Amino acid sequence: MAFTPLDPWLIEDRTYYVVEIDGVIRASGGWSHRAPMIHVPDMDQEQEPPEMEGAASIRAMYTDPAFARRGLGQMLLGFCEMSARLSGHHQLQLIATPVGERLYERCGYTRVGATKLKVPQGVTILVTRMEKVLTAKPEAIRSKAAC
Repeated sequence: MAFTPLDPWLIEDRTYYVVEIDGVIRASGGWSHRAPMIHVPDMDQEQEPPEMEGAASIRAMYTDPAFARRGLGQMLLGFCEMSARLSGHHQLQLIATPVGERLYERCGYTRVGATKLKVPQGVTILVTRMEKVLTAKPEAIRSKAAC
């Protein structure tokens, strides 16, 4: 979890969700209308981050490795997409780690660029910027899974 530290603004905005199984959180993630796309722990927590222009961001997605490949990430992503769409957003963006990239592609996200990201302990990983346009009307989203 060192890569995705708690983002207090997702909690504040009530756009952070968890999947709980037998009383234990097994997946989590959310979406934000605030910049930057990745929470920076050293950022001044007292100063409210600015709102982004245009797209909302999918953020802080995590699945317990013991529960990988069981559909939790896809379910959570679909819920985030529906919530963002019902809040008026028509486009989403995210930063995908190599592990999550396949999930996002299956759910309709397209690659728009790659960059290196320095994470705790000085490790640098290659990540991919991805986007998705939400074209369905809110009623259609409620009646079927988003991806």
